[in-house]
Amino acid sequence: MRHDLEKERVRIKGPALERCRAIDAEAKRITVELLQIEEPIDAQIKTEERRIEEERTAVARAEQARLDAEVAAAKKAEEDKLAVERAELARWREELAAGERAAREAAEAAAKIERAGLARRRAELDAAEAESRARIDAAARQGRLAFKEAD
Repeated sequence: MRHDLEKERVRIKGPALERCRAIDAEAKRITVELLQIEEPIDAQIKTEERRIEEERTAVARAEQARLDAEVAAAKKAEEDKLAVERAELARWREELAAGERAAREAAEAAAKIERAGLARRRAELDAAEAESRARIDAAARQGRLAFKEAD
């Protein structure tokens, strides 16, 4: 009975399976025809998408290059400005150093003049002292001579 049941199932199902195979075969045939239509269109779409992406990338690269150029120009301008400021600072330092040298030289010259004046004044005082001693000595000699003569 089991064998009979299986035979009957196969007999009943046979036309349905044959119909399913026919449907599957027709679906495959239609799919192949659709793919023949779709694939060229899909390739065109993909080509166009790549072209659009390349254009977008080119625009982005151009914009990045423009921005990089602007940044480089701004950096160069800032560096130039800093170079001018550094040169100005160097000039100010040199002027300051020259002023300090001039002040030091003037102070040294003033000190030299003052030392010369002090030396001259000392020489004058020494000469005056020597003259005073000479007068005192002369007066003392005269006093001794006068004392000897009075004796």
